[in-house]
Amino acid sequence: MRAWEELLDEARRVFKLVLLDLPPVAELTSQMTDFGNLDGALLVVESERARQRAVMRAKSQLERLGIEPLGVILNKRKNYVPTWLYHKV
Repeated sequence: MRAWEELLDEARRVFKLVLLDLPPVAELTSQMTDFGNLDGALLVVESERARQRAVMRAKSQLERLGIEPLGVILNKRKNYVPTWLYHKV
């Protein structure tokens, strides 16, 4: 067993929830099999930069490994409406 797997197992025994901040799915291609024992994954998507096709491909890669996509976090969303007006709407 690899050191990170031992660390993850220990963290699971101690904590109810363990979150890992991993590199983008596309960069994990050579190591993807190492992450097959994760319970699920949240995809972080950069607003106005990530293409739908790339997000769907990442989701498919996770599903092929048996990792359940739990949801999406939309990151760096721009607010085009002034804050003072946004709160009045």
